[in-house]
Amino acid sequence: MGSKLKKLLDDPKVRIFLRSPELAMLILVFVSIAIIIISTKKAPEVHDDKLVPTVAEVEMTTTEETSSTTSKLTTTTTTEDVTTTEETTEETTTASETTTVTETTATVSETSEADTTTEKANEEHHSNNKNDTEKAVVPSNPDIAKYINAGISPNADFYQQRIAVAGDSIAYGFNAYGFVPYERNLAQESVSMWNLEYFTFCGGFGLVDAAAYVDPEILYMSLGMNDVNMNDSASFASKYREVIEQILDKCADTTIIVAGITPIGYESSFTSNERIREYNSALSNMVAELNDSRVCYFDAYSVVSDEYGMLRYDCSGGDGIHLRTHCYSDFLNTLYNFLDDTNIREHIKKIEH
Repeated sequence: MGSKLKKLLDDPKVRIFLRSPELAMLILVFVSIAIIIISTKKAPEVHDDKLVPTVAEVEMTTTEETSSTTSKLTTTTTTEDVTTTEETTEETTTASETTTVTETTATVSETSEADTTTEKANEEHHSNNKNDTEKAVVPSNPDIAKYINAGISPNADFYQQRIAVAGDSIAYGFNAYGFVPYERNLAQESVSMWNLEYFTFCGGFGLVDAAAYVDPEILYMSLGMNDVNMNDSASFASKYREVIEQILDKCADTTIIVAGITPIGYESSFTSNERIREYNSALSNMVAELNDSRVCYFDAYSVVSDEYGMLRYDCSGGDGIHLRTHCYSDFLNTLYNFLDDTNIREHIKKIEH
């Protein structure tokens, strides 16, 4: 074999071929192919029972972890860690969903109980209010029912063109619902006698100066709901009188209608109607003591109250304090019929001429 190889290598043609660039290129190609094959070949996976647990062992370990809150699974490979995490996450999600359902059920139960309790409390409050008002004497103008049921006054347009409204959020409803135009609205939310100096009207005036600026023939004043829990009735009426006198000093020809505070409904515990009636009584007495033909008291309370002295259900805006749209129409119709029994119309016409 060695002699044949030597003889072959001594052949001039073979020597020329071995020294040729074609052979070198061929060898380079084979070497490159061999390198590519070796580099892309995967290393054999190592399976060691001591490192990688079986599926049964993983499931057993996960079950033990779920049933015991103190045991922990120590993972030694990435494969085990991923599997255990997925299993644990699934168990946790199930537990979380169960807890959420339980909490939701408890919340619904508590809400139902709370609604039932509130409904019972409202019924008791309703019943108690009825009992209180049946015993109490509800002050009312003996003629107010006549004015309420008199329909539309023949002088309604005359009064409507000359009235302005001042007061709190209840008074603001006249403008909000379109019964009084913006330029004759002197009412805002939260206004009361005790905080009156903090509010401005008509672009920056205090109430007295705003009234002087508008200078209406009729000024309907409705305040007090925000005062009943802040002051006593005597102080409230005294402050009210001061404001009226200041307005009359600047608006000598204005007729002021002092409207009584409206009642609250069965659904409200903001104050008591007994307290509101106390304040209205103080207002009525204040007007009588003032003894000025330009000032009169209007029993707005009775216009929207029921037989128990509570705000009628059909008048409540939902909170038992504020009023529905039609109540403002009722106020104006009743007020205009009431004014027909006074000399206000003649007084206004005399001034205008």
